Amino acid sequence: MSGVARNLSCDLPQCLVVTYILDLPFGRGRHFPPNAGNALDTIVAGWSASGINTFKSGFQLAIIATNNSLANKFGAGQVRPNVIPGYQKSISGSLHASARAGQPVLKKTCFTAPADVAFGNQPRTDGTLRTQVTDNWDFSLGKKGDLRDDFVLLFRAEAFNVLSRVQFGDPNLNASTQQFGVLTTQANSPRSFQFSLQLNY
Repeated sequence: MSGVARNLSCDLPQCLVVTYILDLPFGRGRHFPPNAGNALDTIVAGWSASGINTFKSGFQLAIIATNNSLANKFGAGQVRPNVIPGYQKSISGSLHASARAGQPVLKKTCFTAPADVAFGNQPRTDGTLRTQVTDNWDFSLGKKGDLRDDFVLLFRAEAFNVLSRVQFGDPNLNASTQQFGVLTTQANSPRSFQFSLQLNY
């Protein structure tokens, strides 16, 4: 169901990406410690920190129903359910708790199956129902060291999704199934690390 929603919805009201690079004030001639000896300067000098922080609204969801004769016999495309007006379509509460318990985050009683030759009145994408917002932090720490003459050694340690936050994928979007509204997929990757060592000459 994830691919269906992604292909239909490109609406992303808010998106903020913050990037930064900071040379750390350590080493000889810097703030900490300004009078470092050779050995200490070799260890603490040349460090820098950088990161990319991404914050996004969720995409609209595309609620569907099991195809009826209109779709199966006449090739009319994906069928949508009928929606009962005046109901709250989502279920409030913690996404993490609902996912762990296998409980739905969408309310099945808000939707009914359309007639055998009808599409259903649920919108193609629903602006009141969205995927989880993105709150991702990537961070890296690097060091530049001059070995001798024109040899420069660069070390970098990178952490992706450093806070290891779970970004849930779409819930089950077929209102005709018992698993409708249940979260079963993760859209991002768990925290991971990458290390690199580069010699320039």
